[in-house]
Amino acid sequence: MACQGMSDFWRRKIRTMFRRLDLTGDGNLSKEDLQEMKKRFAATGGFEDKQRKRELDLFIHMFWFENFHSAMQEDWNMSTDTTSVSEEECLSNLTDLLAKHGSEFEIYLDSSMSFKLMFSVFDTNMDSKLSLAEYQALMRCLMVSEEDSQIAFNAIDSNKDGFVTFDEFAAAAKDFFIAQEETSKGGTTFWGPLLA
Repeated sequence: MACQGMSDFWRRKIRTMFRRLDLTGDGNLSKEDLQEMKKRFAATGGFEDKQRKRELDLFIHMFWFENFHSAMQEDWNMSTDTTSVSEEECLSNLTDLLAKHGSEFEIYLDSSMSFKLMFSVFDTNMDSKLSLAEYQALMRCLMVSEEDSQIAFNAIDSNKDGFVTFDEFAAAAKDFFIAQEETSKGGTTFWGPLLA
């Protein structure tokens, strides 16, 4: 399936996201990948108390539901029996989703609960900002080196105060999914350096 209207740069970003999230390495995104993500996140520490465990569980559930489950059924015209999506299906379906929903997709990203929860889960000291160490723990779960995660952190930290606020995090996520050209390093490196 062709990704009409989407730049090569945008396709590379989406392929990178897919490959970072395919933690089982089977070429598909599925609940098994998110269970592996949960296991890796829990191993970073800070999830010993019940509240933090619930936040992690909620993040994993919302991430799957918002980004794959509901999209597969509604926008991607896949059956409710579908439990995984290949890289090509993901790329094609995200292309269709952006073409179909355009500015509504930007609004969705602004209100995405899974990105808010991801930020909250890794804000281990709950000071409403991510330190480099907190960000590196997140990226380590996605197999991004400390050096590459520091480059990404520095790019996302737009005011250069040594912390990433939720607004900076959300702006980089939005830029990652929307930008067609390499306009900001934050959006380019949101999932680590481009792999594809």
